Amino acid sequence: MKTIEDSYVAFLDILGFKDLVDKNSHLDLQTIFSNDIMHNINRTKKMMDDVNSELGMPSAIQVLSVSDSIIMWTEGTSPVQFVNIVNAAFSALLFFMQRGAPLRGAISKGPVTVHESENQKNIFGKGITNAYNLENIQQWSGAVIDDICLTEEIVASSEYEILRRKHILVEYLVPFKTGPVEYRHAINWAGLDGRIFYGDYDAIEKQFARHNKSIDDWSVKQKIDHTAAFARFVQSLPKDRVTG
Repeated sequence: MKTIEDSYVAFLDILGFKDLVDKNSHLDLQTIFSNDIMHNINRTKKMMDDVNSELGMPSAIQVLSVSDSIIMWTEGTSPVQFVNIVNAAFSALLFFMQRGAPLRGAISKGPVTVHESENQKNIFGKGITNAYNLENIQQWSGAVIDDICLTEEIVASSEYEILRRKHILVEYLVPFKTGPVEYRHAINWAGLDGRIFYGDYDAIEKQFARHNKSIDDWSVKQKIDHTAAFARFVQSLPKDRVTG
């Protein structure tokens, strides 16, 4: 058992997972899980491992997948670890959207304990519940940064400045189910280095509907509407800053 006193935690949920399970045979579900879910989890983890290897750093992101939830965490809360968790969540959001399994998520922080035995791994702690609670109240495919992550050390760091300058983090009126209407830090999965992904409603709707999922529900339609609005917002950002 290992306790991390302060950790960044990303909690990501696969939208429409129950519908995906109900609308596909178990054999098809096994294929979807292997090709579109585990493939992207492994792809995200490998990408982060490769980046850190090039920088001469140890692997910075731990990942656990349970049913429709993906949990990623760091061992510490330095500016470099903040960049790592943001980039990992960014990659997962993009990769899963491309595979027709849109994600909704949040990054928070707090203590976590990881318990590993020969046959299983469990993780628990306030870092996870903080991220889960923030993830659960959003109404789109996207991810928000908990304000408690944005300490003076983080906001003053060059790492944070790069995330903002390149528009990997943007301030946006994140669509929450309840609560005040306010700008929050969101992860810009929809555009990076001038390349815009899924910038129109039909393309996003198609990804929500893949794998036989139903989209004729008001809750799903609202999520698609809000996701498409975010993608259009990204297209309005100054391209010279995106590529800078």
